[in-house]
Amino acid sequence: MHTCSSTRLRAGRTSLVTNHTSHCSPVLSAASVPHVLTTVAITNSKGGVGKTTIAFNLAHALVSFHNQKVLLVDADPHTSATAWASQRNGNRLPFNLIQGAHETLHRSLPAVAQEGRYDFVLVDCPAGVEKITRSALLVSDAVIVPVPPAALDFLGSASVVELLRDVVAVKPELRVMLAISRKPPRNRLRSKDARNSVLQFFAVDGASVLLLKTEINENEYLTRAPGEGKSIFEFKPRSNAAQEFNSLTEEVVECLRPREMAAG
Repeated sequence: MHTCSSTRLRAGRTSLVTNHTSHCSPVLSAASVPHVLTTVAITNSKGGVGKTTIAFNLAHALVSFHNQKVLLVDADPHTSATAWASQRNGNRLPFNLIQGAHETLHRSLPAVAQEGRYDFVLVDCPAGVEKITRSALLVSDAVIVPVPPAALDFLGSASVVELLRDVVAVKPELRVMLAISRKPPRNRLRSKDARNSVLQFFAVDGASVLLLKTEINENEYLTRAPGEGKSIFEFKPRSNAAQEFNSLTEEVVECLRPREMAAG
């Protein structure tokens, strides 16, 4: 496991600055099969849609249930993920967390990730800071866009659709995954027509856009967990929310598996 530390990714550089020593050994040794790194950005131009919630819990699930070595990059100038982790009262995170709210992530992050021999790098992107998000997308293999099931949230996400179109034009291999998040308990979004509406709004020319089957419902445990610096798997491991995030992680891993198999 890793300590939660005041770690930063220097803009334009490939080194880490940390006050603590890492205690986690690589999942794969240097003599094993070629190392495969998968970078996933979690983004939406609208705030309050569940980006950090997905990033933090996905990172934990990848480590705990899929035996992956994970780096979470807090690319939000408001440092939401870092603030979440700071509430752990000295308990170690199961993944590494660094701050990296820079417009040069696409240049500095690959070397850091390869040096650490991470299996997954998750980038928690900010809302409304297009240059940082664009840089994160350029270095990513896939992107998860959290989408609350409300018309106003769709409209507030319009600029991320335009940004995705711009990035896909130069990086057509970028995979786009949509995740229904913060769904009110009584919202019936499971109809085929409703889900098709989501896909139509977030259509990106030239890209394969997938709407994940798993939907993350609003849940009081997801609201309370950050206050203790915990993922949902630590806070309420048998809750519906934990089951949903476990299912979401399974889907994400399955969607990315073809790339890993091809590289191996």
